[in-house]
Amino acid sequence: MDFQKTVGRNLSAIVRLTHSHVNEDLEKFGLSSGQFPFFMALIKHEGERQEDVNEYLCMDKATTARAFKKLVDLGLVKRLECNKDHRCFRLYMTEKGKELIPEIMKILKSWSDTMFEGFSDEEREVFGKQISRMFDNAKKAVGRSV
Repeated sequence: MDFQKTVGRNLSAIVRLTHSHVNEDLEKFGLSSGQFPFFMALIKHEGERQEDVNEYLCMDKATTARAFKKLVDLGLVKRLECNKDHRCFRLYMTEKGKELIPEIMKILKSWSDTMFEGFSDEEREVFGKQISRMFDNAKKAVGRSV
């Protein structure tokens, strides 16, 4: 078995399956897996500039702008112009968005529990460290800092 092909195939399949599952759960909120990472990033990075969230997620600017437009249209996020630079926006959760956080976290926890079924706490921790190292290596390879 070719290790590199297996890892790449499995990672890709996990992403697709996660999107499919999460889409079903998020549908009732008008959200999809496309907006999900942006909503989650904003939980930890509220008040940051849109371009900083974009960098954090390693996304292109157009994808980030579309995702946040959808979140704004849904009334979950608001964009406020930066004081001095009118091309710059800071992102904040609305009250409606904040009310969704516990529900979103339940969805995330449920899916995480499903994927890690049968894993010990130590195995989960080791996997988390390894996947973080892979992510750091990938960022270095394409010259991104996050």
